Amino acid sequence: MTSSSPSGPGTITITAIKLRDCSNGDLPAGPGPPATIPIDNQAPSVTVTSPNGGEVWPIGTSQSITWTATDNTGVASVDLAYSTDGGATYPNAIATGIPNSGSFAWTVPNTPTTTARVRVTAHDAACGLTASDASDANFTIRNPIITASAGSGGTISPSGAVSVPYGGSQKFDILPDACHSIDDVKVDGVSVGNVSSYTFMNVQADHTISATFV
Repeated sequence: MTSSSPSGPGTITITAIKLRDCSNGDLPAGPGPPATIPIDNQAPSVTVTSPNGGEVWPIGTSQSITWTATDNTGVASVDLAYSTDGGATYPNAIATGIPNSGSFAWTVPNTPTTTARVRVTAHDAACGLTASDASDANFTIRNPIITASAGSGGTISPSGAVSVPYGGSQKFDILPDACHSIDDVKVDGVSVGNVSSYTFMNVQADHTISATFV
């Protein structure tokens, strides 16, 4: 049975019934009154609002995926997935069958990429129709960054913004020039003394390291 109406009640009327027994003999039968059935040819409407392109989300941080989804019979649930190939495929499930709350707190996974996108799929409440929307453009999932700097009179190596694989380690060497000595080294603004090297272990967030010389 089909209908071209987008939604609303439909009526089905049975005008004749023929029943037979196991010997193929006729059985008495009569049609009942017309019945009302729901019509739903209208898929949900869904829009991803964040991430929608250009965001930079560090691995391990909590970020909000947001969307809007509506349907004439109501949205029963939504599925969330993400892509690391610019939306060509979405093999990575984030959440399945969750309520249509419009927001989901996502702990960003350890899948660094500059071509990430998120897709939201909405399921309607009546007939299982679905619709999807995805980020309009790519966003970035990145590793932690350690920013290293040194004052005059020496160097720190490596220097600048140093990307470190999530959970990895990174060593920094501090070297004064011939006419200076190490005054202090600060990690995240806290002094660790006049050390000549420092190693970050199990890096899961951004950090800073700075060296001064006398």
